[in-house]
Amino acid sequence: MIFKNIRKRSRLYLILFSLILLVPNQANVSACGFIPEKEELRYMLFNPDITENKSWWTFFYNGKLNYLDGAVSSVDDENILTAEWIQAMKVSMDTSIAFDCLFGSLSDSALQHNAFYKEIQKRPAFKQYFAIARRSEEVSNITIIWDEEDKKEKAKKDVVFSQLVEDVMQLLEKESDPFFKKKYAFQLAKLAFYSSDAVLFEQVYTQYFKNTSDRNVLDWWAMHYKSMRLESLGKMDSANYLHALVFSHSSNKMFAAKQYFSKHNFDTVLMLAQNKAEKADLYLLREVINPGRSLEGIQQVYTRAPLHKHLPLLISREINKLEDWLGSTKYAEVHPVTGNFWDESPSTQNWQRDYQYLVQFIAALEKMTSLQQAHPVYFKYALANLYLLKGDAVKSAFYLSKIKPTNRQQEFQVNIFKVVLTTLKENIRNAAVQDKIGKLYQQLLDTRDHVFESQKMLYSLSAYLRYSFAKNGMVYLAGLFDNYALNKFCYTCHDYTFEYSMISYLDRHASTQDLDALLAIYDRPQKNKLEEVLLKPYTNKYCFLDVLSAKHLRKGDVKNARLALQNIPDSFWYNHSNASYYLDHDPFSGNYLLLAGETMDTYNKREIVEKMHRLEQDVVKDSPDKNHSYMQLANAWYNFTSKSWLMISYGRGTSTPDENVYKIAYIKALDYYKKALELEPDKETRAKILYMIIELSESQNRKEYAIQYEKLKDTDFYTRRNCFTIQDIATGAI
Repeated sequence: MIFKNIRKRSRLYLILFSLILLVPNQANVSACGFIPEKEELRYMLFNPDITENKSWWTFFYNGKLNYLDGAVSSVDDENILTAEWIQAMKVSMDTSIAFDCLFGSLSDSALQHNAFYKEIQKRPAFKQYFAIARRSEEVSNITIIWDEEDKKEKAKKDVVFSQLVEDVMQLLEKESDPFFKKKYAFQLAKLAFYSSDAVLFEQVYTQYFKNTSDRNVLDWWAMHYKSMRLESLGKMDSANYLHALVFSHSSNKMFAAKQYFSKHNFDTVLMLAQNKAEKADLYLLREVINPGRSLEGIQQVYTRAPLHKHLPLLISREINKLEDWLGSTKYAEVHPVTGNFWDESPSTQNWQRDYQYLVQFIAALEKMTSLQQAHPVYFKYALANLYLLKGDAVKSAFYLSKIKPTNRQQEFQVNIFKVVLTTLKENIRNAAVQDKIGKLYQQLLDTRDHVFESQKMLYSLSAYLRYSFAKNGMVYLAGLFDNYALNKFCYTCHDYTFEYSMISYLDRHASTQDLDALLAIYDRPQKNKLEEVLLKPYTNKYCFLDVLSAKHLRKGDVKNARLALQNIPDSFWYNHSNASYYLDHDPFSGNYLLLAGETMDTYNKREIVEKMHRLEQDVVKDSPDKNHSYMQLANAWYNFTSKSWLMISYGRGTSTPDENVYKIAYIKALDYYKKALELEPDKETRAKILYMIIELSESQNRKEYAIQYEKLKDTDFYTRRNCFTIQDIATGAI
């Protein structure tokens, strides 16, 4: 396999260094490489959005601080307020039209054509408040002053602001309708907050919002401003108490509440709670920001408020944590995304400890009968997934059998579960079972569009199947699942300008027998569904043959390397710039250590092994050019460790499967140089051969050859390539 569109050697190295993180090993990688995002490598089969509650999106478990960079998609608060307006105006109106008018940020021209806006204009009281609200929205933001122009703009704004505050105060004082009274009070509180008028804010908040028994959306929004006032005064305990209440009751302010909340002094903050429900709110937000184990906090929420609307959010977060701690380390074989909680790396000891926590979590969840009654479908999904993670096929199948999907999200999730369950219950070496898995896998590929996190779920499923098939001795199929995981379902796992990632797993883990088995499947006319799906990305088998040849060469087996490459057409090499770049010289004579100049001869991989095979046959014969054949073979094997490394590897240094790929080339080169020396009569050539033998020999074996080399001081090569180190070796100085 060759790489495409790589113009410079440094570009190839840069790309190859990144591959170390793409395969299941814990090798080190150069810091200069393209490193996949840890979040994309996280194992996640459980869709946290199975209940489709958009207010939770920002707070799902994630390798970053906030999912979607903190963007809150829910408009629950705004929908409630829209419904209130429609009811108060007593109009029959499409909710979306009213929503666009009130919260859609329509331009003035677009607003004129909005049907709900037109209804507002017919009602003086609504028209007056709507105008005030729009004016308030325009000035309610913090002005950042950079220069004199900003100061002037702020001064103008302050005048407008002051007038607006005065207008709202007068309207609030005259208003008697509760619908408008609360709204004017909220506008005044917001204006007081943004103008830093502490006295006015406290007066308005205390009179209209502080002691409200039945709070609505505006009460919670006003409480958010109160919590921020407390933050500015350094009253952190009281602020954190209000942050937790706001988080649980206001979809619009959840993100801000979470951002400012701190678990510092939590026991003191807990004492401010006036009832069990408020204590549940505090425990809930504490666990939302907890990257570690949250079972104790979840139980605290459940004990005090078993029907808390955000309890499933905590359950989903914990499931995803367990998948990360157990699945990322075992199936994706990467570190957990949020870093180390107990140790430097995901060691076996930590894995066992996390597994015991999984067992404990399952037992606790099954006892939450109120949760089961309030969210029966969600409850079954959660436990079906947890038992799969535990490896308990019977229990997982029990919960899975009770699920009747009602939408695309649920159906997709069920099919994910079915694939994993099949691997636990049935023999995946069986063709019929593979056919079953293949059909489910294809169905998932076909239905993943518009399913929340389907990309990550399919990456995780592919990683799991890679692990399962490799564990069952089918490394050749595991390598194909690796291709899907990295190339199709991970945006940052590879660079689209090369194809090595399609065979990287096979390069690192497959034996020649594995590759033979894969090629047999490729050539077989009748494939089961899984084989058909997995091989679909490969338009030909040349990449498999190429890596097979490299595997044979790593064993020194030229004959089978030639057989692997014999049917690959020349166009395969010509169409890949890397082959022409790295094999654009003659490896048989172009040894740079011997000061040999470049020739006009070039070879592709197939031509190189074909010539090597002919040379191997020549040295068996008692031909007069036997010494020359040995020399060419020696140079070729040596070049496989340097300029022609593409013959046996797909990168240099840490980009190889391991440094042992070069071992056989060094051995073969040294052996052939020694055999060439025995037959070579020419002094110039003998000097070159001796130089290479000294370069390749172990230190304890160099002296003999160094002495011979020093006897050839009258050769041109010695004069041009003299080395004081070799003199020292010959004299015993070192």
